[in-house]
Amino acid sequence: MKHSCLILLMLWTTAAIGAERSCPESGFDGALCRGHSLSAQNKPTEALSAYAEAEKLATEPFATMLAITFQARAYRSASNIEKALSLYQMGFEAAELANSAQGKWINLNEKSELLLARNEAKQALAGFLQGYTFAANANERAESDRLIASAYKQLGDYDRAIEYQLKTSLLEQSNGDLHRYLQAILELASLRTTAKSYAQAQRNLDEAMKQSKAASSDYWQAKTLLYQARLEKVMNRANQAQALLQQAAALSNKVGDTDLSNDIAAEQR
Repeated sequence: MKHSCLILLMLWTTAAIGAERSCPESGFDGALCRGHSLSAQNKPTEALSAYAEAEKLATEPFATMLAITFQARAYRSASNIEKALSLYQMGFEAAELANSAQGKWINLNEKSELLLARNEAKQALAGFLQGYTFAANANERAESDRLIASAYKQLGDYDRAIEYQLKTSLLEQSNGDLHRYLQAILELASLRTTAKSYAQAQRNLDEAMKQSKAASSDYWQAKTLLYQARLEKVMNRANQAQALLQQAAALSNKVGDTDLSNDIAAEQR
């Protein structure tokens, strides 16, 4: 069975297909497309029905994997974590039958993220490490390193967390995606702040601010100021932290990013 490029892309992206997007009227592609559209409309029950239909219509392992993985994501969105975990395991097994390294990588990582969210860090770490073996390119290796770092962070092993987050930042720098690179080095600064490696954290923050200014990005300057303020706080420089947060708030309000503004406001309390 040959599937459209649209259907293949749908698995690997979180971009929603709007309800207005026309889907094939029948067959596997149609059912999977309808499921994705219904998910975008926040209709999980109807979406799950469409994905289940797609699974029944699948005639090869790769198609089965697509349908199962989307069902897992729908259950995850509906906060039915146990069902999502079970389906991610099935998705991994289907990916093995389909000989899809990327399918194995995705199902392992998304399953392990759920485990990490409920504080099962050891199991999550094992999944992330296994997932790394299926990473096919620098982007996927960078993401795997980030996930591994997040598990070590939850375990309180900051040396290993820093090790993997440093790998992430170096890969993101070489990948050339400035936004992902800045997020990576800010997280690295945060880890080093927690580990009391203040001088190294400051170097990361200096680099982030340098790159943010070079890109004329108010958003990233604001976010860097937020992380800088957190460093100032743990170094008992409360006045400097508040001044930085005021600057960050002004920039964030200018940009209009609600999430960042909320994070800054929470830090000001």
